[in-house]
Amino acid sequence: MILRGERAITTETALRLGRYLGTGSAFRTNLQSGCEISVVESEESRVIEDEIRAAVSRVQMPREWLP
Repeated sequence: MILRGERAITTETALRLGRYLGTGSAFRTNLQSGCEISVVESEESRVIEDEIRAAVSRVQMPREWLP
């Protein structure tokens, strides 16, 4: 299920894989985080950008700070 992207790598699974494969648990945890960020970026980036633009437009900021 993990290999098909249907289930996330838990901290415990990362620890077990790291010990078994000799890579350390942080390696697997970082891979999982990167995967989750990619999914959110592809699915939600437009909504997030729109929300930020709306919030920024309500606040007075120096022009050079705006995207």
